[in-house]
Amino acid sequence: MSEHCVIQTCKRVSRVLCHCCNQHFCREHFIEHDDLINFQTNPLFDEINRLDERLTRLDIDRIVGNVREKLDQWRIECHEKIDRFYKQKCQELDQYVEEKLDKQRKEINKLRSDIIELNDKQNINLLTSTLHTLKQNMDEIEQNHVQVNIRSLLIDNDLISIDNRNKHQFNLLALTTPYQTLKRSGISTNTLTSNDRFLLVHIDSNLCLINKELSIVKRKEWIYDRIEDMCWSSTLYCFVIITLNSIFLFNENTMQIESVENLSTHHWWSCACSNKSLYLSKHAFDSTIFQYSLIPSIQFVKQWHTVDTSKQKQRIDTIIYNNKTLCLMINDQTDQLKFIELRSSDTFNILWSLRLDLNYNNNAIGGCLFTHDEWLVVDWDTSCIFHIVNDGILKENAIYDFVPYNVNLFNSNILVVLTKGGIHFYKV
Repeated sequence: MSEHCVIQTCKRVSRVLCHCCNQHFCREHFIEHDDLINFQTNPLFDEINRLDERLTRLDIDRIVGNVREKLDQWRIECHEKIDRFYKQKCQELDQYVEEKLDKQRKEINKLRSDIIELNDKQNINLLTSTLHTLKQNMDEIEQNHVQVNIRSLLIDNDLISIDNRNKHQFNLLALTTPYQTLKRSGISTNTLTSNDRFLLVHIDSNLCLINKELSIVKRKEWIYDRIEDMCWSSTLYCFVIITLNSIFLFNENTMQIESVENLSTHHWWSCACSNKSLYLSKHAFDSTIFQYSLIPSIQFVKQWHTVDTSKQKQRIDTIIYNNKTLCLMINDQTDQLKFIELRSSDTFNILWSLRLDLNYNNNAIGGCLFTHDEWLVVDWDTSCIFHIVNDGILKENAIYDFVPYNVNLFNSNILVVLTKGGIHFYKV
């Protein structure tokens, strides 16, 4: 039986089956239907062609340039680590051989002294045996019989991961129950920092190094003034710790603390390191950042100001260096507001600025670099955490269940939140 045209007002018998929509049309209505489909699809083809043109014009070097810079910096730092390890083992080798030689000298001197005091044949036999042993030891030393076990360096392919995770999948509301917590007392200072191996925190009266398994693996008693801020320097290969009046270098391997001398005296407040410079702000509303060189020694380079007039009172609570930029978290006493801004580390020009929606107070704001070059800011007076994407747009903010004094992204996938009574860890 013949099908009728699908158009309800048409009584004609269908002549065409549209394979696109599986409907029957008479000749006239099929032409109209086909024109309608073309009318709808032609713009889609045009859009597809434009996307294809954009894809063709894409500059791969521009897209991956920033990431390649990070990979290059990672390679440089790895080479430096290998060089340091090599020098350390060379020193250990020299020390080992020197100790053997020193022991041999002492034995020879003792043997010489014993011969002088020789008084019977039994002693002669003993000394002859000792001399024979010393000759064997000397032969081993001269023949380079030093055993060194060297294993090939194994590279974990997961050290660097290239993935397509959604950059906006993190949600502040997910910060409910931490998967691990370390307790700390009220005498601990409210600052923390990390490198690719350890998280450094101040717990009670100790500097504590926490590994990736979130265990405290090393402790060092802190006997100096209250810590104001800490940061990691890959160039100096140590942590920088500042108090109100002093700057210290803390070596994670030797656990030694060294005071930096001959710097101008200021009341320090926050710090950050690039590959070449140390940046410091003062515990004052004077809008000032000091830049120091790191090598060959820590020397003053330049003084920057966040505003052009001394009448505008701003205190820089947090400094974070990332990829030739400085992220500043600022308390503006004059305008009674708090905000975050990103500046070029070369020119100090503002790249973007974002005011934080907070009731003003003098309390400091903290924060950290987050995944995908984004930022987290914490205000402990309101227990508020802000998540800001890399173009300076606020993604979200939320009230944290505890009072957050500071935050840090450790090992690229662990968010650490410092509170009055503990250190909370979250997977991100």
